[in-house]
Amino acid sequence: MKKILMFLAIILLCITLSGATIASITLTGTVSAHVSVSVVEENLPLDLTTSVTDLKVGTLTEKSNKSGYSIEIASTNSGKLIGDVSSEELTYTAKYDGSSFVLSSTAVEVLASGSKTSGTDKDIVISYTIVEYELSPSVYSDTITITIVAN
Repeated sequence: MKKILMFLAIILLCITLSGATIASITLTGTVSAHVSVSVVEENLPLDLTTSVTDLKVGTLTEKSNKSGYSIEIASTNSGKLIGDVSSEELTYTAKYDGSSFVLSSTAVEVLASGSKTSGTDKDIVISYTIVEYELSPSVYSDTITITIVAN
């Protein structure tokens, strides 16, 4: 055993005296915050001859690798379907994942999440009341914009 230790000490001394150097590589990498939202439209075009309650018009898929993100929704016409010929309006309400929110032309936060998700599906539903013969012939439309923001 003494001979082995003496042999190792001699080798270490030879390496040190021979000018050997040691180098190292530090491995690093960066992961940025990545969020995305996609939507699958459903039940379109709308039937504007009858009232509807909680009609699913889309399923959103939220994805976030960051613990903490929010979903914001805006409506171009602030929750009104507007006729392209008649300019008449049909007001509607909406829910995101079962919770009502105010439709506005400026983005409204409808969800603040404190966790990550690799793909969570949430529904958007709308409701409106049709009064027979109230609306003139026209194509009625509005655009709902959904944004996901990493916090």
